[in-house]
Amino acid sequence: MILFAIIMLIFSAIIASAQGVCVEREKVVSRLLNDYGETLFFQGVTKGHTNGTSVIIETFVNPETETFTIILTGNDGISCVTSVGEGFVQYEPLNPDKGL
Repeated sequence: MILFAIIMLIFSAIIASAQGVCVEREKVVSRLLNDYGETLFFQGVTKGHTNGTSVIIETFVNPETETFTIILTGNDGISCVTSVGEGFVQYEPLNPDKGL
């Protein structure tokens, strides 16, 4: 019974962490800069979903530590951290004129 309880606690923590953290965008951006040294690297807007809303997708990067964070921001200004990682590498854009 105790083992079952421990396993359930572990699964609950995994599920909770997978749901991400959602707060006002300004708070997310401030924390990424101040705590992790990450700044905006890429931003794009999705086309409207079935309910007509769009989502802003942003990637923040610290090139020195090679960490990155991906957030999604809705029309309401609330951002959710969807992915974090390390080992970020920036590649040069492909150039079709040069056969690359």
